Amino acid sequence: MFLDESHQKVIILATSYGSIAARNLPTPGQRSASLSLPAGGSATTEVIFVDISDKTKPEIINRWLLQGSLLDGRRPPNNRIQLAIQVPLQLPNSIQNDLLLQKKLSEYYEAKFANNPDQDLSEMEIEIEALVEQAVSKQNMEEILPNAILISGSNSQEIQWLGCDEISEPDLTLNSLGMTLLVSFESDGSNYQTSAVLNNAWQLYGSSKHLYLIQGSSGWWWNAEQSDQTAIWQLDWQSGHPVYEGNGLVDGQILNSFSLSEYEGYLRIATTERPNFPMIQVDDVQEIIEPSQSLNHLFVLKLAEEENYEMEQVGSVLNLAPGERVQSARFVGKRGYVVTFRQVDPLFTFDLSTPNEPILEGELKIPGFSNYMHPLGETHLLTVGPAGDDDGLSGEWQAQLFDVSDLKNPEQVDTLVPSKLKGGRAYSEAGWDHHAFTYDPESRLLVTPIQGYGKNWDSQFSGFSVIEVGKELNSLTERGWIEHEGKLSSECEQSLNEESSACKFWDLRSQPRRSLLMSDQSNDYLYTISNTAIQTHRVDNLSAKLAEVHYP
Repeated sequence: MFLDESHQKVIILATSYGSIAARNLPTPGQRSASLSLPAGGSATTEVIFVDISDKTKPEIINRWLLQGSLLDGRRPPNNRIQLAIQVPLQLPNSIQNDLLLQKKLSEYYEAKFANNPDQDLSEMEIEIEALVEQAVSKQNMEEILPNAILISGSNSQEIQWLGCDEISEPDLTLNSLGMTLLVSFESDGSNYQTSAVLNNAWQLYGSSKHLYLIQGSSGWWWNAEQSDQTAIWQLDWQSGHPVYEGNGLVDGQILNSFSLSEYEGYLRIATTERPNFPMIQVDDVQEIIEPSQSLNHLFVLKLAEEENYEMEQVGSVLNLAPGERVQSARFVGKRGYVVTFRQVDPLFTFDLSTPNEPILEGELKIPGFSNYMHPLGETHLLTVGPAGDDDGLSGEWQAQLFDVSDLKNPEQVDTLVPSKLKGGRAYSEAGWDHHAFTYDPESRLLVTPIQGYGKNWDSQFSGFSVIEVGKELNSLTERGWIEHEGKLSSECEQSLNEESSACKFWDLRSQPRRSLLMSDQSNDYLYTISNTAIQTHRVDNLSAKLAEVHYP
């Protein structure tokens, strides 16, 4: 969801799966309009434009139905909304219906998987390539390009959403071919532009200047020829719509968008590599579940330029923490921080002031690990994640405060497991979605949604932990706990007394999601949001609930 406060518009994004038709269509006398999707079930992204100028009567002004699955959305400094949508490339009918080609393909794959070292497949490949070119030459390309339906009131229009001349074809792919559709537009849906890149990206990262599409090879582990790598495609979006500029390749897989950071013409990347990749070559199943020889790396790439379409690797720190995995990463200016985990949590600190010579400066080993790291200026890190001891994870959830002013000697300043969580097991959505992590630098309050349970189902809890960071950034103090009660469905009310009832665990608790800190002229307020209700508390008295609104 995006909010354009100046124009009083909200843009809502959603993906549905399976065949879909434009709802509320057609009106009498209007021809039926539906979005034709590939056979076998696919995804549709819906974009809903809402006018909120009258808060009591929000009004849908436009809707789009776009072929493909929403990868992510961004709103860069140019203020245009940017969407990346995965569109599966379906084989053209001219290829699917070519019986001779299908026969030759079957013979080729049978010979390839026989893995006979004396067999030369090159002649078969040349023959198949010629048949493919012949079949494609008969194909109307518009039939396989993604379409869209634009809906305004009772009117709808199906449009050709993308042309062949708007598709970039990089010379870098990781085994599987797909298409990433790029759509940019104003908050009311006007002035839209589309383009696409032929890749199978499933993550993205955006800086103030560039959009990066990211594809790891981990999705294609059954191909014995595929190394454990990540491809990055660089696009410039400063003009309003992304323009493809170049690509790069690094070893290993990234965890999330915080594993990348653009800074002064360079891209820094933290990855985890499995040397026993691909998995099909591993004899021991346990190595697949818990690879013991994983390695972690930090790379520095020089951005692609007009004269050079390749993102050149200029620096690296390789083979960190063998047998562990990157659990979180954060880059702040010329500094970098990486947390890995297997039994204890090493926090690695890096000096990245010289791109060609990144330096591993310090390492701090402590139990548990940090899922998410939040910088407090250049000197401290505030983190959240699973707690642990020397024997492994304890199941509790904790906040940690680190002093990283001296990169060579990072220190854990304080750690806090909220009293509600002690002795039980808990997790937080903030561990995988930073939008659930709320920190206000003025009040120095950290608010995170947490779900958990103690020794039995009676001790379930769902709510929000409130922690205060000390004024000198030297302590963590528990300020309170805000409970959100669950809501029983009618089915659960009937089966609640059954010992094996799943309702005891799932339906008795809410799902805490987000929090907001807001102020008026005299007081600070904390709003906590779950899937059942919104609550309001004054920050100076978290034990007294001011108001609560349950959803219909």
